[in-house]
Amino acid sequence: MKVPCYLAAVAAFVSYATYAPSSAAQPAPAPAPILNDLPANATLPSDGTFDLAGLALGMTFTEVASKYKEFAPDAKPKVNAGSAGISDSRGNAMNFAYERQATVGYNNSDGSREDFSAFFTTRINESRAVKVTRIISYRGATQQGSVPALIEGLNKKYGPPSYTQDSGRSIEISYIWFEGKRITLTNETARSTYQRGTPASCIRMPDDIGAYRFEPQRQDPRPGCTAVIVVKIFRGTRDDLIDNVTFEMADKVRYLKNGTETDAWLEQQLREKIAGQSGAKAPKL
Repeated sequence: MKVPCYLAAVAAFVSYATYAPSSAAQPAPAPAPILNDLPANATLPSDGTFDLAGLALGMTFTEVASKYKEFAPDAKPKVNAGSAGISDSRGNAMNFAYERQATVGYNNSDGSREDFSAFFTTRINESRAVKVTRIISYRGATQQGSVPALIEGLNKKYGPPSYTQDSGRSIEISYIWFEGKRITLTNETARSTYQRGTPASCIRMPDDIGAYRFEPQRQDPRPGCTAVIVVKIFRGTRDDLIDNVTFEMADKVRYLKNGTETDAWLEQQLREKIAGQSGAKAPKL
């Protein structure tokens, strides 16, 4: 794809600072319009379960906020919001308001601590969760979780894992969908974790999914990967006890589609903004 000339020296930027009132500040940009809403399950495989205690991929920002209220009625979620956009070397810029991430944390009566997080797409396809995470931390030896009970629960909810790696101190359990199909890795095929275009590379896919950032020539960060769930269990004072556990699930298809469509919308908006400019009178000679 040929990059438009006015973006040849583009400075892509994303700002996550919450807007602060200032007499000299420019008005906060408006949100992007919803051009093509992708329903919650439009980009996810039909044979998978993609939620963490009810916090699901594809949920809207409002739905996530409501779910957080169910988790912890008295907790105040934190919203990472600001703006995203593009600018060129001549000072032309196009920005839009963007709610990037929402988190909530709370303590349970059993002494454990839970933290949830959801990352969102831009509103071009409706602001929906494209990655969700959950961290459970146990405090004190008498309050640690059970490794066997957790693994049994994972198998019951998500089915057989694609791959399990037990390093002794920790266990990493992965559920992988590659080219839309649930796959199983062997010890041999799992070695290609860092090789692009392989099912094993999907294990690290959550690392790629985050806030939107303009890319004039966007590429697929993990070719073939569709969706993934990764659970990391860190053992406690015994092998059958949990010190802490991290859950991550991500929808790369939604992330890539939203990024591509947002890029195109931004480029078009900037072109129209530049075309609509008019010059002042010629200087007196």
